[in-house]
Amino acid sequence: MLSMLVPSGKPVLFTGGPGVSKTACILMYLGGLSGETFNLKMTPFSFVTTPLIYQRTLESTVEKRQGRTYGPPGGKKCVFFVDDISMPVINNWGDQITNEIVRQSIGEAGVYNLDKPGDWKQFVDICYTAAMTHPGGGRNDIPNRLKRQYCLYNVTMPSLTAVDNIFGSIIRGRLSDKAVPKVVAEVATKLTEATIQLWTKTSAKMLPTPAKFHYLFNMRELSRVFGGLFEAPRDTIKDEVYLVKLWRHECERVFTDKLTNAPDKEWESNCVLNVIGDIFGQDMVNKVTGMCYFVNFLGEPVVDADGIVEDERPKLYEEATDIEVVRAKALEFQNRHNEENKVGKLELVLFEYALEHLMRINRVICMDRGSMMLVGVGGSGKQSLTRLA
Repeated sequence: MLSMLVPSGKPVLFTGGPGVSKTACILMYLGGLSGETFNLKMTPFSFVTTPLIYQRTLESTVEKRQGRTYGPPGGKKCVFFVDDISMPVINNWGDQITNEIVRQSIGEAGVYNLDKPGDWKQFVDICYTAAMTHPGGGRNDIPNRLKRQYCLYNVTMPSLTAVDNIFGSIIRGRLSDKAVPKVVAEVATKLTEATIQLWTKTSAKMLPTPAKFHYLFNMRELSRVFGGLFEAPRDTIKDEVYLVKLWRHECERVFTDKLTNAPDKEWESNCVLNVIGDIFGQDMVNKVTGMCYFVNFLGEPVVDADGIVEDERPKLYEEATDIEVVRAKALEFQNRHNEENKVGKLELVLFEYALEHLMRINRVICMDRGSMMLVGVGGSGKQSLTRLA
C-alpha cells in the first residue's frame, strides 16, 4: 500500500494497537526509498507538542523555490512522517490545536508565515505519513477533519500461527540439532509454543487499569524474550535444563519485572512454572525451580600468552549459580570504579535485593536498544545501581 500511495503523494495513516509494527513498517519502507529522489523527515508527537513546534519542523525540510512556493531542497520530494499523531493535548473546548495545523498543511498544502503575519507559504512535493494507536482507554483520537485527509489503514496483531512461524523459524535455525545436542534442539522447538501460551495468559489476566496503565503485553514482549535467549552463546547451552532455565529467566525479566505489586509478581512467577509443567512436564519444573539469574559480567579478563590483557571485561551471558560469586564480582567493579573516579564514589552495601536489581539493570543496558525506567522512592539506590551496572 505504501509503495503505491507515497510516490503518488497520497497521505497515509496507520492505526492499530501498541506493538503491531506500525512505525516499524513505515520506517522500513521509507528506508528503502532512493536518497536521490526522496528526503525523509520523522517527528514524534507528544503531549506537549505545539503548533509552533510542528510548523518549525515542517519548515526545516523545505527551501524557497519561487515566490511563495516552498519545497524540499535539490528538487527532491520529501516524505514527512508523524509518529503518535494523536498524542497532542486536547484543550478545554475539545480542540486538538496542533492537529489543526497538520490538517491545514495537508488539506491546503501550506501554512501561514509566522514571521510575516498574513503571508501564505505554499508547500509542494511533500507526502505525509502518520501512525497512531487506537483511541480509547485514555488515548486520544484525532479530529475527523484531519482523519479524512488520510488513506486510513488498520494494522492488526499477527495471528498466533504467524507469530509461531516468525519466532519458531528463528529459534529452530539457531538451535538446530546440527549446532546443539539433539535433546536441546527438541526442547527449543517447544519454546515458541510456551512463550505464546504465557503471553496469552498474561494478557488475559493482567489488564491495564488507571493505576496499572502500563500493563500492556504485545509483540514487543515476545521479541524481548527471544532476544534474551539469543544473548547466550550456543556452546554454553549444555543441556535442556539449562535452556529452560534461560527461558524462565527471560520471561520473568520481561513479564514479571513489569508488574507493580507482590501478588501480581507471584501470580506471574507461578504462571511461568505452570507453563513449563504443561509444555515440558512436571519433572522439568522440579529441576528449574529456585533462584534463576543470568548475567554477563562474571568472566575473568582474557590474557594472551605474553601476559597482555586482550579483553578486560569479556561479555558471556551465563547462569549465576552462586549469589556470593555475583556479590564478589560486583564489589570488585565497585572498587575499580572508586579507583578510577575520585568524584562520585560508590559505597554500596550489596544485599540480595540490590544484587537482583543490579543484574536486571545490567541485562537491559547490554541489550540492543535496551531502555529501562526505574521507579522507586528517593534514596533507594536507582542512580547508584545504574552507575555500577
